[in-house]
Amino acid sequence: MSIEHSPSKSELEAEIHELRRSVGDTVEALSYKFDVKARAKDRARALPASVPVLAASVVLVGVGVWLWRRRS
Repeated sequence: MSIEHSPSKSELEAEIHELRRSVGDTVEALSYKFDVKARAKDRARALPASVPVLAASVVLVGVGVWLWRRRS
């Protein structure tokens, strides 16, 4: 035998507040996911930090190989 507990007004308000926050987070995540332009800009901002290092490494290796073959 169980006694059902009906939630108080403050409990319902807290549950509604949490649900609204959760739905808001979900809508924000979905809107970012579908905003291809913003995601592309974010990715482009992250790339320039690593691209020059990679390019310099490739050039150095290429020059090293060229010098090594030239001596042989």
